[in-house]
Amino acid sequence: MNEMNDIWYGYLEAGEKSSPVLIDPQLETGDAKTLYMYNLNSKRIIEYKREIAEPKLRVLNEQESAFIQDLKQGYEAVRKEFTPRNNSAMPLAATAATASAKPAPRKASNIDDGDTMDEFDIDDTDIDLDEDMEEDLDSDEE
Repeated sequence: MNEMNDIWYGYLEAGEKSSPVLIDPQLETGDAKTLYMYNLNSKRIIEYKREIAEPKLRVLNEQESAFIQDLKQGYEAVRKEFTPRNNSAMPLAATAATASAKPAPRKASNIDDGDTMDEFDIDDTDIDLDEDMEEDLDSDEE
């Protein structure tokens, strides 16, 4: 990636869970130890530990460059509804639309009794690459 706004297209070598990926540097996790990647096979934006994932990243080869269009389209579709952890109040698209407006303070009474906090929590498997992914990544090093 040459500039801060450059989207990077690559491949995550993770054993059976290997996948073409897209990294948008504008998506911040709020934690220097993690990064968001759009995973084409999972069709979602996942938060990965940098120390585990970065050594497994590589540039797409000639044959894999055919995935770029699928990565772009999939990422744009998912990004509209994606809520970064560092801004859990609203999806990314809504954040951009209301960036100039000052949000009202959030009160506990604004949460409906039927809502669950699960939708606001990050799945631990995403942060830790899940146990299988971590084992795949570690076994690749041996």
